[in-house]
Amino acid sequence: MTLQETAKVFKVLQGAYPSWKPSKDTLAAWAALFTDEPLEMVMAGVKAFIACDTKGFAPSIGQIKAIIHTPPCDMTESEAWVLVRKAISNGIYGYEEEFKALPDVVQKAVGSPVQIHHWAMLTEGIDTVVASFFTRNYRMQIERLKTEAALPVDVKKVLGLGCGINAASIADVRPNASAELLGDTPNP
Repeated sequence: MTLQETAKVFKVLQGAYPSWKPSKDTLAAWAALFTDEPLEMVMAGVKAFIACDTKGFAPSIGQIKAIIHTPPCDMTESEAWVLVRKAISNGIYGYEEEFKALPDVVQKAVGSPVQIHHWAMLTEGIDTVVASFFTRNYRMQIERLKTEAALPVDVKKVLGLGCGINAASIADVRPNASAELLGDTPNP
């Protein structure tokens, strides 16, 4: 979205919130942080915010980004757990296939195919302890995806998000990185 397009969004916001008087710096900040989103998307987010607002205050950038960047998986925690529970039921021998059949966000919440295998070997606690562990991880994955989706592309590049850089690739380059962080490196 350009500076001129941001001004159009501000006109809508000022129509809904007459006491809101944004500065030029506010306009510039909105333009900079919505540079990767098209006007139509931002305008839809603003209109959705206005339609549901009960407090009477203009939105922040983060509130609009939260509206327009929904997670790629709109599955509830319970629905995701049902998929994982099914995978666990066949996880003694078919854990790799079961893991591959799960949606990406659910895979990230589980961690690895071996985790399915370990959970399948448990005799008790699957529907309590394991379910609680999984739903917490799933919730964290959804929040992480929302946060990453809201970040501008230039910030993602600086942070190494969406560029194939992750903990596994860092571990390949520096296998002792976690030990170094903990101060457990052997002296040469």
